[in-house]
Amino acid sequence: MSRRSESEFPYEDDTIIFKFIKDMWKDGWLDEFSDENFLIRAMENRLSDFLGKQQAYRDNTLLYPIIDERNFVPTFLMNFSTKMMGLCNIFGEEEIKKFVLNQLSAGKSNYSEEQFFRALSEISVITYFCSSGYWKDKIYEPQLNGKKNPEVRLVSKNDEIVDIEVKTPGFAQININERKLMPTVLLSQEGRTEIEKYCKENNMKCLMPRVAKLKDFINSATEKFEIPRNDKHLNLLFINWSYSEFAPDAYLEAYSLLVNPVNGIIRNKEIGMKLGILEEAYEKISAIVVYSDSLNGLAYLDLRHIWIKQKFRMIAVRPNANFRKLTGMCADKDPDKIVCVLGDEYKEIGADSPTIQAIPIIEKYMLRN
Repeated sequence: MSRRSESEFPYEDDTIIFKFIKDMWKDGWLDEFSDENFLIRAMENRLSDFLGKQQAYRDNTLLYPIIDERNFVPTFLMNFSTKMMGLCNIFGEEEIKKFVLNQLSAGKSNYSEEQFFRALSEISVITYFCSSGYWKDKIYEPQLNGKKNPEVRLVSKNDEIVDIEVKTPGFAQININERKLMPTVLLSQEGRTEIEKYCKENNMKCLMPRVAKLKDFINSATEKFEIPRNDKHLNLLFINWSYSEFAPDAYLEAYSLLVNPVNGIIRNKEIGMKLGILEEAYEKISAIVVYSDSLNGLAYLDLRHIWIKQKFRMIAVRPNANFRKLTGMCADKDPDKIVCVLGDEYKEIGADSPTIQAIPIIEKYMLRN
């Protein structure tokens, strides 16, 4: 069987801006990629469908130029090529080649689109921070805790340190038109039974919030981070909560689970630890950023698109840190009350909607200390 690198680079536009991905192809970096890999399908101009496409297109921003099916592939490939070339210049070819072979390959012959999108999230977040000239040192996968390490460490000229970890869950895709409801707070066992009964009576699919994913992300990041040395050292956990069943407000599921005043697992340490969160997480993690991406954000691989519709929240775990100076973000103030349910917001308007009617049941059975 011939290697991919032995064949001609398939993408028809051969201008200089695509040079890096052409070199990736010619140098054999993509030889073990599956034919179904998102990147290969894009290069071969057969990217007709991909993970979360329906949500991404529907929830796109109207920022000019508007991204659609006609220009998505060239826009993505152009930005992917330039971003990867930039990362190669910062971290060196050896590190970026390992990233391509181990992460962008996304399981190689056992290809996982969820894994590929996790790698894209890392590119977006890392390039956002590395584009600043504020940092004197940029270290890819610094060895902090043995074999476990965050994505990147940034060190400023004033010896400020920012360590960054990026997580992206893989959600099973559910028909976006299906009637459904999800509480975004923790419920007692009785409450879970009652809300499932309510959904059945109203012909809705009942989904429970993915608190276990958040717990695993927080614990994984905790194992990779050091305890901050001082107030000039930040540990940031970014969670791309896109492509769930409730776009465009997908991030609200994670946000509510983390900070709701009754049983948010970051704001209520005792509850969080009962669910299995490591105690040192509350000491190590400086802030958690949860966000929902858009088609523009995916096409440009640019984290800044989350600002356009404010589809993110920064949750300060260490509230006295200077987040704005080092991240360009301000930590959000915790709300006194939070949306406790997600439903078919595009269908249901008014106080008589089944989603709104479920709120008293959810509030009654919220898990409490």
